[in-house]
Amino acid sequence: MELKKNTQHDVKREQLISIIVPVYNVCNYFEDCLHSLLAQTYENTEILLVDDGSTDGSSTLCDQVALIDKRVEVIHQENKGLSDARNTGTSCAHGNWIVYVDSDDVVSPNFLEHLYAAARLNHSDVAICRGHVFAESERFQEVERNRVTVLDRDAAITELLSERNASTAAWGKLAKSSIWKSLPFPEGRKFEDLPVTWKALCASDSVAILDGDYYG
Repeated sequence: MELKKNTQHDVKREQLISIIVPVYNVCNYFEDCLHSLLAQTYENTEILLVDDGSTDGSSTLCDQVALIDKRVEVIHQENKGLSDARNTGTSCAHGNWIVYVDSDDVVSPNFLEHLYAAARLNHSDVAICRGHVFAESERFQEVERNRVTVLDRDAAITELLSERNASTAAWGKLAKSSIWKSLPFPEGRKFEDLPVTWKALCASDSVAILDGDYYG
């Protein structure tokens, strides 16, 4: 099916989405990430910034943004690593849906709107988008319409492991909060995403995959 911009399905006043952003010493990139999250066309969000013991000024930037936008909540903790920071944010999330964004990345303005619409319109528990590596002068192009492929859990896991249209990373995957809250990221190990992301798809009856680039 095609997902069209400005569908009759009004996503601006729908369920709360929690955006979880682990933050550790990313001061040179973090401002762009924050701007892209605050500019989302999907308005019903909470943005949980988990400061994992930053020492470069990222902590201060988190607090400054929280003062000017009520959607932003900051959680400060000692440095424990990416998995622990994600787990902390997940445990504090109030949303019906959860998505992870890395603090040195950016997302398109309709990142959440299109992921959410794809999930709800196709009765999917998870919606996934692709990532894109930008050249220095590149910017997201507004996506007017986008093909969505809906897969059952087995086909979705095969697609994930092949990494053709879905990365094994945690970012760019909107899932019902009950799924992410049941799957803590393993602490103290590398490549911590894969042991969790495939289990998230196992917990889903169907998965919607968008072929547009929304994450970079």
